[in-house]
Amino acid sequence: PDPIVAYEILGIGGEYDIYLDEVDLALTAATPPVEVSYRIMTSKNDEGEEMAGTLSSVSALGAQLEGDSKLEALTNIKLRVRSEEGEWIDDDLYAKVVQGGKSATLRFTAIPPTIVSELERFAKPTSDQRSKQTP
Repeated sequence: PDPIVAYEILGIGGEYDIYLDEVDLALTAATPPVEVSYRIMTSKNDEGEEMAGTLSSVSALGAQLEGDSKLEALTNIKLRVRSEEGEWIDDDLYAKVVQGGKSATLRFTAIPPTIVSELERFAKPTSDQRSKQTP
């Protein structure tokens, strides 16, 4: 069968004049960057080869993934996250690439509570960062 062309729909103009609001992921620099391994999901149950990367910025909604290979927008990926103590967390994190490239923006689609708490630890500003925010 021929491929289906997909478009990114942001709204409807004309008499309806309705548009989707842009979502702010509110990314915060991860200190230190979060080490991850990830796989491109080729179908619901099939995965590509494992690749290494880091999350340079994180939030409860998404992250900025720095990797060796370029990711295409709208790709689904499965990530394993290394804890602050250096151990791999047992649960998997799922995300969609919303902006592709070697530095790709991710929007989380399924995030277990164990990973939420770990990402919050990485995203907390250090005392040095807090002092820069204070006028």
